Order: sequence, then C-alpha cells, then structure tokens
Amino acid sequence: MTKYLLDTNIISLYAKSDEIVVRKLNAVPANQLAMSCITLMELEFGIERNPQMGKMVISRTRTLIREIQAIPYEASDALETVSIRVYLETNRHQKQAKPIGKLDSMIAGTALARGLVCVTGNFGEFSRVPNLQLEDWTIQ
Repeated sequence: MTKYLLDTNIISLYAKSDEIVVRKLNAVPANQLAMSCITLMELEFGIERNPQMGKMVISRTRTLIREIQAIPYEASDALETVSIRVYLETNRHQKQAKPIGKLDSMIAGTALARGLVCVTGNFGEFSRVPNLQLEDWTIQ
C-alpha cells in the first residue's frame, strides 16, 4: 500500500547518490513509494533539457521511475490543489500563507487527496500547505 509521495527533489537527490536520501529511500519497500505524474513530467523534462547531466544520474532516475508507481493527476487531486491555492493566495496576511509554485501545489494536492505523506527536501515551501503530512528525507 502506497504511503509516501516523493517530491521531485527527493528523486533528483537519490539519482545524484545523496547518502541520506539513498539510505532512507532504500529502507522503504517500493510498494509504499509513489510519485505524482507531475513529478514524472518534471524529471523527464530535466533529462531532456539537460542530456549531458551524466549517464549515472539519468540511469538512476529512470530506474527509480520504472520501480515506483506514477500516480495520475485526477479530479480529487485538482480539487485539493484549488483549495491549497485559494488558501495560500487569499490569506497572505498570515505568515505561513504565502503562495507556492503551481507544480508544487499540484503535488501537495495529490498527497492530500490520497492521504499520503509528501516526502521533500523543500520543507519551507510545502510546510505552508495546511494539513499536509510532510517528511524531509534530506536530514538525519
């Protein structure tokens, strides 16, 4: 059963052999890991835009893409994304209510709609999303 939704930067750090991320990711069974199709798009775009990034990084990225589920972006995810964006854009007077990137809000919306823990190294951005369960796998 899927438990964790991996943000793009976690998969990128894994592909670059970040020790902490590799250790934490390898400790979780593949069937508990997923990525959003938004993350899949970001990863493939990065590879296509920068094909000289290194064969090992590309290989590790594509291997992980094959091994974990890519969750489609569905209506329930879109509705959660709307709620996130409206909250963050209309409550700017609150310290944590500063808008986040559109793609990050879509990833957060997917995690919220499906009750998944969002795993990211971009804690500052995602922590502004109310009720989002977060884990930062870039720290000990």
